[in-house]
Amino acid sequence: MAKNLQSQLRDYKRSTAELKPWSSHSQPIAPVEILVNRLQRGCTLDPIVRVEMHTYGPGRSVSIYHFTVIQEDQKLVIPVQSNPVVHRLIDQYRLEVVPLKSSEAKIES
Repeated sequence: MAKNLQSQLRDYKRSTAELKPWSSHSQPIAPVEILVNRLQRGCTLDPIVRVEMHTYGPGRSVSIYHFTVIQEDQKLVIPVQSNPVVHRLIDQYRLEVVPLKSSEAKIES
C-alpha cells in the first residue's frame, strides 16, 4: 500500500513540475488543470475574474470564467468552464467576479 502511495506522489510531483502546454487557438476553453498548474509553478492571479454566461434554454446554462494569470511582466487570460475547483480557487484567492462585457470577449478571443 505504501509503495502505491509513493508511486502516486512521484507521479503527482512529476506532473506539476512541467509546464502543461495550452493554446487558445487549439483549445478555446482550458481544462482547470492548466490554471492549477500555472499557480503551482508560481504564477499569480489578477484579483478580478470575468464570467461569461451562455444560456441554452430553461435550466441549461454554462459559465466560463476568464482568469488572468500573471508571471513576471507577462499576462495570460485562461478561460475555464465552471466547476468545483474554479469555485474553490475563487474563494481561496478571494477573487472578485464581474460579468464579461461583449467587447472584452472579442478582444480576448
